[in-house]
Amino acid sequence: MAPDADVAKPIFLTFDDGPCEPNTSQILEVLKKYNARATFFVCGRNAERCPEDVKRAASEGHAIGNHTYSHSPWLALTGRLEEGIEETSQIIERLIGRQSHLLRFPWGFGRRKIKHWAERQGYHICRWDIAVYDWWRVPPKFIAQRVIQHARPGLIVLMHDGDQATGRGNRSHTLKALDLIIPALLQQEYEFARLANS
Repeated sequence: MAPDADVAKPIFLTFDDGPCEPNTSQILEVLKKYNARATFFVCGRNAERCPEDVKRAASEGHAIGNHTYSHSPWLALTGRLEEGIEETSQIIERLIGRQSHLLRFPWGFGRRKIKHWAERQGYHICRWDIAVYDWWRVPPKFIAQRVIQHARPGLIVLMHDGDQATGRGNRSHTLKALDLIIPALLQQEYEFARLANS
């Protein structure tokens, strides 16, 4: 995946499973403080609960991606995700006024059949290069060190602003880690970009 613009040293922060309050608003505040861009892969159910977060993220220059409607493990395992993807696509378009072609499967897992279907529909399937294990609520310093030590141009980082489709989840460690990651990598002349949506 390439950034929207010509960026010499792009790095991509991506946030899954939201939106979720207060996490998403707090993460948006940190990103705004550093003029950093990111990509939010939203669950349709959570986007319906927190529509203003989706609208705000888009209006502040972040990319919005599709993370299915319910993040269902059963649907992911059986490969029957089409309906949830299409429903979430409609929710995103209704909220931000344009389509999103970015798609991330729950846990990054999509059977061959659903991948082929998604590609035929024009979706760009987005994986990641490094996970920070924030779903285990690891310390902020661990999260930050993991990203900083593995930083390279084009790195896609998997983080979370929600907890699957429950509408809950404490992401305070992720939030604190951002205040360590972003200034450290800005000093190394990285630019925080969003994934291209075309």
